[in-house]
Order: sequence, then C-alpha cells, then structure tokens
Amino acid sequence: MAWYDRFRKYRHPEEMRWIVFALAALAGLLILLLSGGIVPAQTSRVAEIANYQGADRTQRLIEGARREGTVTFYSNAPTEDNTALVAAFEKKFGIKINL
Repeated sequence: MAWYDRFRKYRHPEEMRWIVFALAALAGLLILLLSGGIVPAQTSRVAEIANYQGADRTQRLIEGARREGTVTFYSNAPTEDNTALVAAFEKKFGIKINL
C-alpha cells in the first residue's frame, strides 16, 4: 500500500484542503519557532544587563535584586556548600535567596 492510498477515503476536495491547510500552518509555525522569529520581549533587556561592563555593574545588579525582592539560585552543589553560600550572600547583601 502506497502512502497516498490513505487519502483516497476523502471523496470531497474540501476535506483534503483542510488537511493540507492544517499541515501547512503547522509547518509554518514550526519554521517560525525554529528560526527564532518568536523571541520573548525581555530577551534584549536580559542580554543588555548581562553584557553590561560599566564600573557600577555590581551596584546596579544589587539594586535590581533588591527591587525584585529575591534572587533564585539554581545549584547542584552539595547542600552544605549551598547553605553556607546562601547565608553569606544574604548576610552581605540583605537579599533573600530562593534555592
């Protein structure tokens, strides 16, 4: 059985048109997503902050973290190491860490 034999059950061209339309729309969406056409609005702002090299970089990052209220920290280091690191950071900067 050839692959096109599956479509012989569609007697009306309208049914086939909808299938082709749906497949084309899905392919277009996939191409758009993979090409980077859909980019979150904050991406440029995050890149700007991450790439900032001014002398006041550390101070600006600290002020931003204070405005946020908390910093989320992802780590797979041992629990004892993370606990010590989080405690030292919170003591030094007064910013809560979500581990």
